[in-house]
Amino acid sequence: MTNFRSVTFFASILFGLTTTLASQVVTSTAVITSTLTSSGYICFSQSTYSESTPAGALPSSVNMTGFTWGHSANSLTMNASGLATACGFSQPTSMFQRAGTVQLTLTSPYLVSYTISVSGTVSISGASSTTVVSGALSGTLGGFFNPTTSINQSAVVVVGPGGTTVTINHSSSGPSSLSGSASASLIVNWAPEDAASATSFGIGCLTGAPTLTSPSLPLLGSNLTADVSGVAGPVPVGLIAVGFSNVTSTAGPLPVSLTSAGMTDCNLLQSANITFVATPTSATTLSWSTGLPATGAFVGVTLFGQAFCLAPGVNPLQVVASNGMAWQLGT
Repeated sequence: MTNFRSVTFFASILFGLTTTLASQVVTSTAVITSTLTSSGYICFSQSTYSESTPAGALPSSVNMTGFTWGHSANSLTMNASGLATACGFSQPTSMFQRAGTVQLTLTSPYLVSYTISVSGTVSISGASSTTVVSGALSGTLGGFFNPTTSINQSAVVVVGPGGTTVTINHSSSGPSSLSGSASASLIVNWAPEDAASATSFGIGCLTGAPTLTSPSLPLLGSNLTADVSGVAGPVPVGLIAVGFSNVTSTAGPLPVSLTSAGMTDCNLLQSANITFVATPTSATTLSWSTGLPATGAFVGVTLFGQAFCLAPGVNPLQVVASNGMAWQLGT
């Protein structure tokens, strides 16, 4: 009966295999959350203009008078400019207004380490221009009092299913005197963090837990490897469960207590999307290895491992769990 319960437990982990590595790791969407507008009056031609792009998905490029946006696979750009001059005392002074908000969202079915950076400059004379960046990065370009003329920031973030956002809000107008001008440019870039690493985390069981280690770094094009020590012998038996998250799973938020499953004082530390049988290397040790794709799209993806081993007499299920291992893929 005990062996049947143990096999059933291992089979339940296999049931968590719902996704596999896909070719598109991180996707970006840009949405206009506040209508993009460009309007003004040109005194030389005594003409007015008023243009807008409504709320909704941002096209790959938006080109309005003095106000442009661009969205590509790894960047979001904004340029806003305006020039106003006085044509004479008998005519109204030229004016311009630019405004709108765009939200960028990066998402991934996995947890991926990415570097997001924002840079930009502004030149203001007799006018106003303010660009506010918020979300994963924050800062202000321009402003009314002591305007900031440049911005250059970056941050390493973890992109996952919940999404990582950067919001850009721009407003400019002129003149505030007889003549004025403002010119602002901003670019947001994102790229995977290329640094292979293997880091232990969490506690699997308070009693009888094996130890999971990684003898090599998870380099794309090579192998993902694991060693398990402290396994009950003389014929050690165990599986390596690999998940795409250490935050959430089909069983709920992680870690999940396994006491109710018969594993007293043990925890599930990762989402267990796929499992592999480990190979005995001695009376108390196991090892495991699987190939990694030589695909640059997977740079920065983090996989999470945990060993589950037979341990007669330790708990009702006679299965124990190891610590967790976080493998960040790199080159």
